[in-house]
Amino acid sequence: MTLSKQKPIGHAAPIVEHDVRSIVNPKIPNLRQISDIESATKLTVHYSLVLGLGVLSYQSSWLAWPVIWLLSGLLLSASLAIAHEALHQHLFLRRTLNRWVGVAVSTVILVNFHLYKLHHLQHHSHTGDDEDSESWELYSNPLHYFRAMTGFSFLFGQMRLCLQCAVGSYPPYVRSDRNKHSIKTDNIVLSVWVCAALVLTVFWPLTMVTVYWGPLSTCYFWVMLVGLPEHYSCTHSSDCPKNTRSISSNWLFRAIIWNSNYHAEHHLFPTIPGRHLSKVNELIRDKLPNCEKSYIRWHFHVLKGLIANSRARQAER
Repeated sequence: MTLSKQKPIGHAAPIVEHDVRSIVNPKIPNLRQISDIESATKLTVHYSLVLGLGVLSYQSSWLAWPVIWLLSGLLLSASLAIAHEALHQHLFLRRTLNRWVGVAVSTVILVNFHLYKLHHLQHHSHTGDDEDSESWELYSNPLHYFRAMTGFSFLFGQMRLCLQCAVGSYPPYVRSDRNKHSIKTDNIVLSVWVCAALVLTVFWPLTMVTVYWGPLSTCYFWVMLVGLPEHYSCTHSSDCPKNTRSISSNWLFRAIIWNSNYHAEHHLFPTIPGRHLSKVNELIRDKLPNCEKSYIRWHFHVLKGLIANSRARQAER
């Protein structure tokens, strides 16, 4: 694939990481508070909405399915944000509870929690350098962009990693026997879930398609819509404000995705739970070089740039 060259999308004047940290560091002790009750309540509400939309889908005409599945898929996609909070120990005070809630919500969207955890921590340690576990390549044309936005490359990538680990071929960031054991455990949980879902589909196909498989098919689109802007076209640098992007979005969308829109804030202060990142954003928003107000607007700019690049290449031929 030929990588396109696009300018980073951002507006604020660049500032070095040390300057940003100096603003927030004195307030960090008050921003690390974790509430078991708040997390449990939000989890209950979140997955009650998923179940409610599933019931609505089952009782509705097939004409309404696409809209309902998109909404339910958005809520399901937030399972990755919830797992992200769990791997950073931000949901509950007890590490074991974070671990198994993370396993549960990851399994629902067919992700191995511990493998995702190690992948993500490697990304935190090496953001923007040669050992980064996430890709920094740019799309070369609109077709590549639309193909990626289906999210199926994300799903197939997760499945491929699970299968490789199952036969003993681990990524470089999986080093200890303890981590390998946890990955195997999560693979077993994931396999049981998939088998159970398939069996249930055989006996109750309409229920499973409308309640689970349909919403799941749209889930990965939302994963890409939220996840792609985090680093795409940012500067390859060890300076976090330059290599990471935040999207302010609106209050409802932020609530659904558990404040994962504040990605630069998270990379700068990974010990602060997502529920407090809006407060961090208030302190440093004017000092971050990569910020956007809307996910839709950001994706529109990227697509517009890809179309312009494609037309320019065609004109040169």
